[in-house]
Amino acid sequence: MNEKIYEELNRASGWMKFLGILFIISGALTALSLVGIIVAWLPIWLGVLLYQAGNLANSAFFLKDEVKFLQSISKIRLIFMIQGIIAIVGFAISLIVLIIILTTGALISLLGY
Repeated sequence: MNEKIYEELNRASGWMKFLGILFIISGALTALSLVGIIVAWLPIWLGVLLYQAGNLANSAFFLKDEVKFLQSISKIRLIFMIQGIIAIVGFAISLIVLIIILTTGALISLLGY
């Protein structure tokens, strides 16, 4: 495999590990609130995946191991997929809330309150 591909992934590995740690800390802090306990696992899971991807990328670079490279890319793909699902769910919830707010406002207006 091309040496530049390994180098580029290795340069990103430090940022992956750093962001992984930040996500884990963010999830731990989120878990301190009552509502946060429900969703705290998401940033923790993403953080663990990012950290693992960073370690695999680093190992792939130094060992020139194509399997570790592919495992790292696979973890990154999973991270993007999870983030995409979170974005879709967030958008859907926002749309539902907007519809509820507009419907409630229209009903209040019609009833003359």
